[in-house]
Amino acid sequence: MQAEDPNLATRPDFSSEDFRDARLQLTNDTVDDDQAARILGTLWDIQNAKDIQRWNTRQEEEAQ
Repeated sequence: MQAEDPNLATRPDFSSEDFRDARLQLTNDTVDDDQAARILGTLWDIQNAKDIQRWNTRQEEEAQ
């Protein structure tokens, strides 16, 4: 089974109600809800970049 291509992934809307609980884990006296959504977005971007790198490496290996 081949995994889904992370190059095609769309970043979720971390400010949506679906991610309310995740944002609550990050909010405190210095981090508000908007900042928490941005943090989640940045973390998603970092992970997606790693997933893309692994995907591209695997595709190159399979092409050989």
